[in-house]
Amino acid sequence: MGLPLRNEYVQHGDFQLESGHQRGEELLRLSTPPTAIFSCNNQMTLGLMRALYEHRVPCPERISVLGFDDFDWAANFSPRLTTAAQPTIEMGRQAMQILLRLMKSFKEKGPDGVGQEKVIALKAELRVRDSTAPLMARQSFERFRALLHRDLRLAERLLAGHIENSKRDVLRLFSGSTKLLSNTPSP
Repeated sequence: MGLPLRNEYVQHGDFQLESGHQRGEELLRLSTPPTAIFSCNNQMTLGLMRALYEHRVPCPERISVLGFDDFDWAANFSPRLTTAAQPTIEMGRQAMQILLRLMKSFKEKGPDGVGQEKVIALKAELRVRDSTAPLMARQSFERFRALLHRDLRLAERLLAGHIENSKRDVLRLFSGSTKLLSNTPSP
């Protein structure tokens, strides 16, 4: 279950801001850019957001962004960033317990007596904010934007005199404004 993952959507960076920007640029240049991007750390998320801004790609209307490792100002960013927050206090507590066990084992049994610790998986917390939206909302935005673009082109043509400036054309452009136009005589 779920969506298929296209290979060109998987980008690898070096966890630095510039790397996030470069990977974001590459994703935006694809013939079919992704509708959502998961960024692996704060720095790369900032670079990605810069690429979206430079390309005037609205987030989340066209592309949702999910960052990893929530940071203090993620909730104050524009848009407020949805993140997967690591349980840093619990991570520190677990790391300290492991270190104390290893030190005790080393002291009691020497270097050969130190065993390998088990992997501990801690649950991240999803903090949903404003940088993600359902796909249907984004598709509605795209339809609205296409209609607006069409109407703006028609308005430009009307103003430039390329279309007969008739009441019918104006009504077609502003279909919701018939009451305002009904008292206007046709030229």
